[in-house]
Amino acid sequence: MPRRLGPFLPLLLVGLLLMMRETQTRAAERIGRGEQRALQVLDALGNAAERVAGGAPRLDELLAGVDAVERFAVEAPPGSDVDYARDRSYVYALARFTQRDVETNTLRSDWLLRAWPLDFGRTGDAEYQLGSDGVLWEGQNLRGRSGTETGFPPPFPEPEIADRPASWWKRPRPGQPAGQR
Repeated sequence: MPRRLGPFLPLLLVGLLLMMRETQTRAAERIGRGEQRALQVLDALGNAAERVAGGAPRLDELLAGVDAVERFAVEAPPGSDVDYARDRSYVYALARFTQRDVETNTLRSDWLLRAWPLDFGRTGDAEYQLGSDGVLWEGQNLRGRSGTETGFPPPFPEPEIADRPASWWKRPRPGQPAGQR
């Protein structure tokens, strides 16, 4: 390198560092937008599911009011009643199951919604779970669940989700003040 270009080397390095920072900022913003969109979609699906009588909503009826989310077919594990949908950032699943009510000792239909990144690290990092009880959980996605390739299918319901405070925590639903269910 000619001596006269030497003073420009620090400027070149600073420019390279600025470009790297800008790239990382854009990636973080893209992930944040994906996660915000996932929360909005999950909330809309949850609101629609809460309006279904009988406690056994079908994904097709929930998707009617949500833009840019399409259903897709996935071979679900035997014995499961799970339907899947996706948008550009996240995969969504609706699981229907029967469980015994501890207070009345009767069987009741229940549902659970899950959302995880379509492409972990690019479209989102966190995963979410919303049950018929209205509680929204956010998880760190410790397994890097991504689309239908990594960590798929997720457990329905997540075993002992409330007992793992380090990786899952309650969060308010969009448009809901903190502290409310």
